[in-house]
Amino acid sequence: MKTMRALALGTACLLHLVRIALAAEPLGVIEATVAGKYAVDRFWAVDPISGRHIEGKVTGGKTLRAADLPLGTYGLVLKCGNHVVEGLRLPDEIYLGNDLEGADRKAFRDEVLAQETFFDQKTIWSIQGGHKRAVAFVFNERFKSWYDNPTGLEIKDVIIRRYDVQMMRKSGVAWVQDQLFFLWREMIQRDQAKPMTHEYSEQLAGFVLTPEQKVAKRAIKF
Repeated sequence: MKTMRALALGTACLLHLVRIALAAEPLGVIEATVAGKYAVDRFWAVDPISGRHIEGKVTGGKTLRAADLPLGTYGLVLKCGNHVVEGLRLPDEIYLGNDLEGADRKAFRDEVLAQETFFDQKTIWSIQGGHKRAVAFVFNERFKSWYDNPTGLEIKDVIIRRYDVQMMRKSGVAWVQDQLFFLWREMIQRDQAKPMTHEYSEQLAGFVLTPEQKVAKRAIKF
């Protein structure tokens, strides 16, 4: 009985310490306005190093705000109808070494495309980084028919789309996956599916949150 009480007390103390640590962690805010041809439906603040990806709030298609963000360096991903604009790249202090070119770039692409074989059509929309670490933004699509779980029914009229971020590092001669996560997933009727397009914009990269600067603001124009 004493052992059980001691264990319960120890667990309660540990939970209390975790709550204190989480409460003490400084948080930041990203705010941006978007002018020009795009109206934003949804957006995410993404830190590819840690794998953090937080969906923010969009007001009127032009005002963006993501709050309660752990400190770090973020890029934004905007979904604007059937067009995606993103600024995912490594922070300057992480991007070390030479550019990712030639055989290294091919090996990186091959490793990225080898992941998540459920999707029969995979497109690497962007690669940012060097020959030691790099991040890829990947558009996945299951265009062929697929089988529902647990019913076992073959689904022929629905396409599945997923939007992945993959963070890789070079270990010896091979690329090794550090992070793989998806921002959003869509199931679309085949006869209603429109092609997706992509654009990289440096305007959406490098939102830095530090203890000295917990709010990052930017005016973006397309």
